[in-house]
Amino acid sequence: MFKNLKILGVALTASVGLFVLPANSSAATLASYTSTVSNAGEMTGAYNSDGGTYKVCVSNIRAGNTFRVQLFELDSVLNEIGSDKYISAPSGCATWTGISTDGDNGKAELNAKLNSTTGDDTVSIQLID
Repeated sequence: MFKNLKILGVALTASVGLFVLPANSSAATLASYTSTVSNAGEMTGAYNSDGGTYKVCVSNIRAGNTFRVQLFELDSVLNEIGSDKYISAPSGCATWTGISTDGDNGKAELNAKLNSTTGDDTVSIQLID
């Protein structure tokens, strides 16, 4: 009897995993890299977004440090989108929703700026559309 319950538990775990995975399948990683970010800040570079939701994830943040993240849309100039977001150690994501697309390509050209509040910090950065 216990053997059958164990098999059932494995089957249920596998089934639940199948339902969870598709929810994240529509998100695309645009970039993933390691960088040293200072108080002065670093721009991620412009990436074409399909609009909707955009995430900037930072991991391996030094204990006691916080990152300020700003998101900009690039037309002829950089225009800030939404409000500044903050990510505290050890990791997290800043998320913006309701991003509109524009132009002939139907994309939003997004560029994020990250500032380390306590000085140079080497972190992993991921941009997700």
